[in-house]
Amino acid sequence: MLPVDDATPTFTLVGRYFYDYASLMIDFHNTMLDLADAEDAVRYAAVLKFDGEMRALCAEKIPGCFKPGMPIQSNWPKWSPWARKSTLPQYQLLQLIQEGIKADYTKPQQPTN
Repeated sequence: MLPVDDATPTFTLVGRYFYDYASLMIDFHNTMLDLADAEDAVRYAAVLKFDGEMRALCAEKIPGCFKPGMPIQSNWPKWSPWARKSTLPQYQLLQLIQEGIKADYTKPQQPTN
């Protein structure tokens, strides 16, 4: 068996990245549940914290085959384009900070960092 780099999509590579993303989303969800009765500023600070963690995950751990500048190779598995679209950092970030963004526009007292 030949080793492959992170520019070649494999089930293990994709699975590990999805696991890291899912783990972060579960932590975010649990934090939001814990802060359900907290003030808006506290919840917003938590959203910003997880936004930073998601950006770091996308910048540091995203496999090379998922990076937007990497062209799709003809020898990659057929599921590669789907996996690549599923991991676009822009969509993940918007899912995470959606509530905070809405609060920015609806509440003038909302802190902005």
